[in-house]
Amino acid sequence: MAETKGINLYGDYKKSGVSLRRVQSSGVGDIVTVLESGALHLFLNLSGESFIFGDACRLSLAAKTLSCCMIRDKANFTATNLPGSDIHELIVLCVTPEWVTQHFGSKRQSLHETLVDLLTTKGSNSLLLYKVRSMSYLEYEISASLLDPPVHKDAKSFWYLAKIIELLTLHLFKPPSLGPKEMFCSSQRRIAQQRVDKTLIWLKENFTKPLDLNLMAQYANCSSSYLSRLFSEQTGTTISRKLRELRVQKAKELLESGDYNVTEVALEVGYNSLSHFTKAFKLETGTLPSELL
Repeated sequence: MAETKGINLYGDYKKSGVSLRRVQSSGVGDIVTVLESGALHLFLNLSGESFIFGDACRLSLAAKTLSCCMIRDKANFTATNLPGSDIHELIVLCVTPEWVTQHFGSKRQSLHETLVDLLTTKGSNSLLLYKVRSMSYLEYEISASLLDPPVHKDAKSFWYLAKIIELLTLHLFKPPSLGPKEMFCSSQRRIAQQRVDKTLIWLKENFTKPLDLNLMAQYANCSSSYLSRLFSEQTGTTISRKLRELRVQKAKELLESGDYNVTEVALEVGYNSLSHFTKAFKLETGTLPSELL
């Protein structure tokens, strides 16, 4: 049975002009119910695939992609997700033009031209601020953290507001002006960073599996040798060391929970050998895993 539910994470759109919602769907669900008329929407699609269309906006959001558009009247929109092996999960940030003006209006000259038009006109048509694109690793990390804030419950409202402003700061401003040569270099750097971001996301989602560099390179759309070199240059560490870091990080969480013994934790994070796990843990933390029990 299809089911769609929106869980409010922050704000009251009707009262304050801003809301952040977590949308979860199983089957083919209608997600129009979480949209707001007259609002700027930032869509962060974590898993599953969404189709959002109406007026001049046509969005096809695959897993780990995002987009932003102004929706004038949600009655003109259809928004559905396709069923898959996983439950569909989407984060939707809605803000009024007035809220954007209040927080960013003093820097209007630096905002995207399209956004300025949205803030200054009262047109009847919805408008796409920018096309669907893959999330950067930073955007992916922020999106994932929104589901489980790392703060005390009394601090959540402050934390969410800070994250909302951070997300909008990343997406509402113009890119810096560049000359032709700088534009080429900037484009090359952007492509390189996108490949590193894809690799980081891949590692975070597959750290329990054996490292498959060829499959990872295919995902990043480059050769395995180039990806290894690029990753080291950009991050200062190797892919295998980053994998070890992610595994040990998760292992610490499991050990500190008190629900697992060392052998169980080793298997949970992708180690088939207890001695290899112990060595990796000691290299990353300087302590033995048994010391956390």
